[in-house]
Amino acid sequence: MKEYLNNIIFKTISQILGERDQQAFVIGGFVRDKLLGRPSKDIDVVTLGSGIELAQEVARRLLKNPKVSTYKNFGTAMFRYRGVDVEFVGARKESYNRNSRKPVVENGTLEDDQRRRDFTINALAIDLHPDRFGQLVDPFDGIEDLKNQIIRTPLDPDTTYSDDPLRMLRAIRFASQLGFRITDESLDSIVRNRERIRIISMERVSEEFRKQILDPATTFLTRPLPPAFLGSPATRVASAVVTDVPYPVFERNEELWLKTLSQVVLGKTERGDFADLSGSAGRRTDWLFG
Repeated sequence: MKEYLNNIIFKTISQILGERDQQAFVIGGFVRDKLLGRPSKDIDVVTLGSGIELAQEVARRLLKNPKVSTYKNFGTAMFRYRGVDVEFVGARKESYNRNSRKPVVENGTLEDDQRRRDFTINALAIDLHPDRFGQLVDPFDGIEDLKNQIIRTPLDPDTTYSDDPLRMLRAIRFASQLGFRITDESLDSIVRNRERIRIISMERVSEEFRKQILDPATTFLTRPLPPAFLGSPATRVASAVVTDVPYPVFERNEELWLKTLSQVVLGKTERGDFADLSGSAGRRTDWLFG
């Protein structure tokens, strides 16, 4: 994996880790995208220790006038270097209250941090310590899932999706963007947990719609959307949340669902458009893409 770590950012981090005998790993989307041969402009680093302190030292060595954005409540820090966003966080484990997707956070191990990730392909980590530089850490067989083009959760999917229902939409986004298949177990879990999506704010739901539909890999209305998107319980659930139309209506009537989704995407819906279906005035949804 050393071939993916040629950027001076990684060499600088590794040098600091050796001096401090500290552990840190590049994790998540950067690792996934490099293994898939996709470009990546974001680097996420998780460390056993203070992510903020590590970020500040790395930035000090790389930048003449280091500007590090810190978020002490979350233990994260971020800076930009030559067009790349580099974010640091201390390894953590999370627990959730059923009525909120905001976790209770405490310090944890690398595996604790990997367990809290949404999917196995996003839990892949590469060691940056000079003694183990480039070694892959993959406790949930994410490499195999990449090879087999599978979207799978590191934990029981009911736990993963119930803890943070936004992950249901992320599953569909990754399946659409990458052309991967969501496991049957995950799809069944999405249906079981569909009502949980109502704890997600409209802003977050709309942002996932943006990412799913406006991504070049799934450009809407210029070519057919992938089956993983069209046949998705999660996408239909989100459509129901946005429009106030009961989920079973979309489940029974695919033509209606596709028409509604296209209206949402094009920003042509008005208050009351869906009143005859939902039994109450439908929400205005043109804000989604305005």
